[in-house]
Amino acid sequence: MIVFKKKTSPTIVESINVLENSIDNSPSVRNLGFNYDENLDMTRHITKVCQSVNSNLRNINRIRDLVGTETAKIITHALVTSIDYCNGLLSDLPAKTTRALQVDQNNAARVISRTRGYKRIILVLKSLHWHPIAQRIEFKVDCITYKCLHSQAPDYIKSLLNVNIPSRNLRSSISSQFETRRSS
Repeated sequence: MIVFKKKTSPTIVESINVLENSIDNSPSVRNLGFNYDENLDMTRHITKVCQSVNSNLRNINRIRDLVGTETAKIITHALVTSIDYCNGLLSDLPAKTTRALQVDQNNAARVISRTRGYKRIILVLKSLHWHPIAQRIEFKVDCITYKCLHSQAPDYIKSLLNVNIPSRNLRSSISSQFETRRSS
C-alpha cells in the first residue's frame, strides 16, 4: 500500500486491516515495472533505471572489443530504448530530475562510439539518431495525444483527454486546447 503525499506532509495512514491482515504503508511500490514513490517525484524509478543501465553498460563495455561496432550498436540501442519505458510518466519533471537518465544515454553513446568523456557528445547522439531524454519524453506524450485526437488510442485513454470547446467563437478556437482536471 502507498499513500501519495507532499514531501512536507506527515504520513496519514501507517497501515490498514483487510480480512484480519495488516497491510503496512510503503514509501514506494512497483506497478508494471514502474516504481512510484510517495511524493510522486519519480526519483525512485529514475534511480532504479540508472542502476540497471549502468550495470548493463559496464558489461557491454567489457565485451566491446570482442564484438563489432554494429553488434555493440544493436545491444546498446536496446538498452537505451529500455530507458523509454513509461517515460510519459516523467513528463513535466524538472530537468535536474531527468539529468541522470541523460547522463546514462550519453554514456551509452560513448560506449558505441568509443568517445572519451571530455569530448562533446551531442554530435554522436545526432549520428545515432538519438534525441535527448527531455525530447523523447515530450515525443511520447505528443504521440499519445495525437492518437487520442485521431481515435487511434484505446477508449480508456481517450476518455482522459477532453478537448475544451469554448461557448462562443474565439480566435483561439482554431487551436486544440484541453480541459485540465484538478484533483481534490
